[in-house]
Amino acid sequence: MPKDRIAVPMLVRSDGEFRKNNLEIRHKCFKGESHLHWHDYYELEYIKSGSITYQYNGNSYTLSAGSAYLVTPSDYHNIIAYEAELYNIAFNDAQISRDFLEKIISYHGETVVQLNRSEQNSIEQLLGLLLQEYERNDEFSEYAMHHLLEAVLVYFVRALPDQKVSTKNHSNAVMQAVSYVHLHFKEKLTLREVAAAIHLTPNYLGEIFKAEMGLSFSAYLMQTRLVFARSLLQNGRCTVTQAAFASGFNSPAYFSERFKKEYGYPPYQEATIAAISPTTANPVKEL
Repeated sequence: MPKDRIAVPMLVRSDGEFRKNNLEIRHKCFKGESHLHWHDYYELEYIKSGSITYQYNGNSYTLSAGSAYLVTPSDYHNIIAYEAELYNIAFNDAQISRDFLEKIISYHGETVVQLNRSEQNSIEQLLGLLLQEYERNDEFSEYAMHHLLEAVLVYFVRALPDQKVSTKNHSNAVMQAVSYVHLHFKEKLTLREVAAAIHLTPNYLGEIFKAEMGLSFSAYLMQTRLVFARSLLQNGRCTVTQAAFASGFNSPAYFSERFKKEYGYPPYQEATIAAISPTTANPVKEL
């Protein structure tokens, strides 16, 4: 393996470390580079000033003041900052309504946006209020933070490229199941485990999942794992074996078989292309 390759993304912090239940917000200045990592929660970051290079699922972006990005538990990322001032909101799915959770999970475009001046003014006011409520900690704070976070998400969702936001309405049970998959697909996972977590029988969950999502639970789990594995290989610093195990497969051979069936070529070709020319395969994008 080339010396410049690094380990797959690490879990750097759990939502169990939040200062408060379900949400944490920080206003910080950052300079330097973070590790390639993922979280078991959602993270929305807004750049108030300065600039960063943002690396997300194998793609790179040059971002400046007014840019924002959302990271889900099924994404990995890191940033290189040059004297950047940031708002960082970490939250889990209990903090937002089912409608917002559905829009976030079902969106398949790039979750990086550039807000205009008017939108920047509005979202910065909301972020300031959210930080105040986070620090206030009285009997109304949780209620206020929930609604302020969703107001921030309104501006973010409106600015998503091409408005590729789902208009489908899924049941709360299916959204809970999908959210659970996105959080745990890197582990050994079964329909029975997910059903138990959301207090349903496996047969019933399997039926409503397929009816609403258009594919079976096992097919959705496989799709989620393959998409994540492919993005790891496109990053250019991950072997096929690393990608297989990091994505929840217990056998590199089985992973290769499923990858080829899905994409029409073996995973080593994806890794080889990225390793030979990572800059060409994943150019830096400017919003």
